[in-house]
Amino acid sequence: MTELNHIDPIVYKDIVELSPHAIIILNERKEIFFCNAIFRSLFGLSMMPGPLKSVVDVIPDRDFARLVEEVDADGFKREMEFIHEREGIGKNILKVIVSKIPLTVRGIGNLILIAFEDISEIRRLEVEAINTEKSEAMVELAQCLAHEIGNLLYSLKTTLQFIKEEKIARMDGDIEGDVDSLIDNVNQMDDLLVSLHRFNNFERLEIKKEDIRPVIKRTIALIEKGAEKKQVVIVTDFPEEIPPLRIDRRKLAQCFLNLLKNAIEAISDGGRIWVNTSFSPEISEDKEGSVTIEIGDTGSGISKGDLQHIFKPFFSLKKEGHGLGLYLCRQIVERHNGKLTARSEEGKGSVFTITLPVKENG
Repeated sequence: MTELNHIDPIVYKDIVELSPHAIIILNERKEIFFCNAIFRSLFGLSMMPGPLKSVVDVIPDRDFARLVEEVDADGFKREMEFIHEREGIGKNILKVIVSKIPLTVRGIGNLILIAFEDISEIRRLEVEAINTEKSEAMVELAQCLAHEIGNLLYSLKTTLQFIKEEKIARMDGDIEGDVDSLIDNVNQMDDLLVSLHRFNNFERLEIKKEDIRPVIKRTIALIEKGAEKKQVVIVTDFPEEIPPLRIDRRKLAQCFLNLLKNAIEAISDGGRIWVNTSFSPEISEDKEGSVTIEIGDTGSGISKGDLQHIFKPFFSLKKEGHGLGLYLCRQIVERHNGKLTARSEEGKGSVFTITLPVKENG
């Protein structure tokens, strides 16, 4: 049997031509040494051979060019996604896998193999699934919202009727208290509508690469006065090795603020809140480690029975709470491809843990 190393290079090219994906091979100068028919069709190239084209001339995408340079420098396989658009054809979402191959063909070494997979249909189906899930959640939310606002409006209506029929006629001196009650109801309805607005916009993230620690520090500054009034001490631990993350600073700040306010409210008088960050360098295909933010308190804690429901919409342990705060917090974290979990013990306090991925090539 002929050894693989002695097979004519033409056979290698025939194998690549049969691939279901677009494939190119680059030489040391990052020129397209070979490309199959699928690639030529996808990027509008003529048949080879001919003058070698630089890959950055054919694919003028800076992130792609950087990825190729990184693979050439260290030899580690990398992948990315980018949008390719051709006039008259439209846009395609391509998944790109770049590898450095220890292959020598006719004296040419240091070749780079790049495979392109059109994942437009996969992403379209994913978007449809997300939209379907969101639509179902919106129906459930609308039903809950209608019920909650209905209760508040009923209270508002009956109180107004009582004022009209009883107190205005007799000019009862306690009318101010009833008006205050009406204002409280209106405020609760306003909170619900604000929460609904946030729900509708939770996926519209404005992502930037940022250090998470200043975001947390600014949020803590907002609640320090409230903590001091209840004699609550806030302790922080922010190690130096925390890498930057791809985040929506404003939305994560909303999440931190909600968790910190809940922690303060859970403490009667005198207690402790701690906010810690840590970095886990565990690397996988889609991330380069993760950052963990832990917010804990020495408050009243949550029972085991209630703990399993706290992230559901309209579940609240507060007398005047609308039950959307923790639900929205989890939605924000999950939209960052992260996780929000909680553990608690009655009488001892609660700990909420946010884990966010450090994105590769972010």
